[in-house]
Amino acid sequence: MSLGLPVVATPIPSYEPVISQGVNGFLARDVGAWATMLEALRDPALRSRMGDAAREHALQNYSQERQALRLAAVFRALFEEK
Repeated sequence: MSLGLPVVATPIPSYEPVISQGVNGFLARDVGAWATMLEALRDPALRSRMGDAAREHALQNYSQERQALRLAAVFRALFEEK
């Protein structure tokens, strides 16, 4: 996703909150769904739109800057408890 590519993945708990079905990727529950979704991604416009959304999601939620903000919030919370 950080490379600007849409994702097709098996729906497991760690992927479900990250992948928005049809927005930044697909969750495929069976072989037929995998084939359908991979075929859909042959469309360059869809692939581009979903790839852009995937990258934006990754940057907003998992970038170094975002992780630094989360870590800083943890430290602030720890210091405020004392």
